[in-house]
Amino acid sequence: MARHATPGMQGFFRELGVFALKVLFWGVVVFGGVVVLTKGIHWLATPPSTTESAVPTTSLVAGTSQTAATTTSTTPTASTGDSTTTSTTSTTTTTSLRDPADILVQVLNSTTRNLVAAGLTETLAGAGYQTVDADNYSHALDQSTVWYAPGYGGEAQAIADSYVPDAVVQESPGPLDVDILVVIGASYEG
Repeated sequence: MARHATPGMQGFFRELGVFALKVLFWGVVVFGGVVVLTKGIHWLATPPSTTESAVPTTSLVAGTSQTAATTTSTTPTASTGDSTTTSTTSTTTTTSLRDPADILVQVLNSTTRNLVAAGLTETLAGAGYQTVDADNYSHALDQSTVWYAPGYGGEAQAIADSYVPDAVVQESPGPLDVDILVVIGASYEG
């Protein structure tokens, strides 16, 4: 036997009340779910803030050690907003650079200025580097570039810092005949 509403207004209001409670219940569930979901998405979209600073060595003398310190501060905020946690991590890395006598360097000139590659080659030879005769580079570069063979990144950076401070330092995309190749660009002021 099927259950039917009681005839009259009393049954109507009871059914209306049950319907209103169902709507209220599902409204709270759906609205609460939306609020929780958006708070969760907001939390995922804005992770705890991280501030990072590095203190690089600005000039190096070949044959010495290179030291860099990195400090990281993280400040996550608890979702209740009641507390803040701060942690600090320090890392010190020491890399020993090769002696200049163990590094083969060539300097190329991509500018229209005469003898700049020869002059830098003389300077590097005077600092103890093994050098190859200076030459011209086939393309004009706006900015000087120091390319290095795999494993010579620290030494290339030391040469750039000391002798070609305007240079971009990057690993060579192909094989080199030398350990470090310096190409003087228009930005070179030496």
